[in-house]
Amino acid sequence: MENKMLMLLCVDGSENSNRAASYLARLAACSNIKVTLLHVVPEKKAIEHLDDNQEIRRSAIEHRIEFAVNALNDASVDYIESIQIGDPDEVIVEMSNKYDGIVMGYKGHGVIETLFMGSVTEKVMKEAKKPVILVP
Repeated sequence: MENKMLMLLCVDGSENSNRAASYLARLAACSNIKVTLLHVVPEKKAIEHLDDNQEIRRSAIEHRIEFAVNALNDASVDYIESIQIGDPDEVIVEMSNKYDGIVMGYKGHGVIETLFMGSVTEKVMKEAKKPVILVP
């Protein structure tokens, strides 16, 4: 039995992460890839979204991952969801050690703006020990 490649798909509900989800769904549909759909709730945001039972409101998270879930389901991709709380870049880098690669969206910029790539993307690119696929 052939081992599946494990990919970490990082989503935040933005158009860029939605494009990354679409890309990986298409790739995984014709490859031997298992996906972990990761959404990281920054600690500050987690505190803001606590309800009376001290649980993160699932509906706010579901809204952010809905597009990716639909893309993966439509392509019949084998995936699991992982919702984490913490600094997104730190969580992604830490979790990435268990995967063959990372897929995430990234907002394309001009030459000057590229020097100041999004902070999460930049940190993941610098610190991750696994290949990172950036989807504009």
